[in-house]
Amino acid sequence: MSGQELGSGVCPKCKSEDLDYGNGYVEDESYYYEFTCNNCEASSKEWYNLTYSETLLNEEVGKWRNYKCGGYVKNDNKRI
Repeated sequence: MSGQELGSGVCPKCKSEDLDYGNGYVEDESYYYEFTCNNCEASSKEWYNLTYSETLLNEEVGKWRNYKCGGYVKNDNKRI
């Protein structure tokens, strides 16, 4: 990231937190939201990195089993 780093929810132009978020999009391994500042009317994007968190398996209708990184089954901690 070039320039001064800001956290999410802050206009890079006027530093206002009064933002109007629009659509979000996936690009490569990132996700971004478009927004317009309600204070200075600047348009910008907030970028987020995507990382794997879990896989869900539907074993029966309404019964989901969570699989986490490293091959352990969530809830009963058995190796799969």
